[in-house]
Amino acid sequence: MGKLVLCDHSMAAFYQETDLGLTNTEFRLLQVLLEHRGAVLSKPFLYQAVLHRGCGRHDRSLDLHISHVRRKLRDAGAAESAVRTVWGQGYPLITDNL
Repeated sequence: MGKLVLCDHSMAAFYQETDLGLTNTEFRLLQVLLEHRGAVLSKPFLYQAVLHRGCGRHDRSLDLHISHVRRKLRDAGAAESAVRTVWGQGYPLITDNL
């Protein structure tokens, strides 16, 4: 997992020494996923842990943040499937190739 480095103090994330340019929310999302690597984290859990609020029925803000983290990881050279979707359950971070 040495290719992905998170710096808590500056809230910066690097993949293969490339700054991912994450927003604070994206950083916190990646941090929570990394803390629970491999575990499928539900949307309600992620809303509370990352956005500090509950999720509405039609609220897609978490999906947008997930999409941005995926894109930024992919643009830095990470595997397409680092942040997976488990339909009806949530999202795991797969660190095999990170």
